[in-house]
Amino acid sequence: LRAALRVPTPTVGLRSFASNVTFVKKVYADGSTCQKCDFVWKQIVKDDLVAKIDRIVVADERDMSSEGIVLATKHKVTRAPFFVVIDDAKPEEEKIYDVYFKLKKEVFDQESGEKEKNEEIIRGMMKQLF
Repeated sequence: LRAALRVPTPTVGLRSFASNVTFVKKVYADGSTCQKCDFVWKQIVKDDLVAKIDRIVVADERDMSSEGIVLATKHKVTRAPFFVVIDDAKPEEEKIYDVYFKLKKEVFDQESGEKEKNEEIIRGMMKQLF
């Protein structure tokens, strides 16, 4: 009788709606990779979220028709890395995240520590200065 009366517990707060997550990283005109992109990828590995990234796309400044450049232009993104997230319920819509800790929280339902947030912010600011 108790089992029959049990109401399923809602999964409030779970944000595992993403069916497809694309990581877009940058390669500069001189062929070097974006340091912030490398940092964010290392953080994804550290957070054990590599399996949740479906695709890695390169925005190559040496090739303005590269898939990453096309995505950046389409979504008016001016900084790297960024993520393109497609929702299971609305596959025609793409949501853009240009801050990893927001993606981590909103899509993967994991909190970032203050140190991680601050380091990502500082790297972004340093990139704008140089």
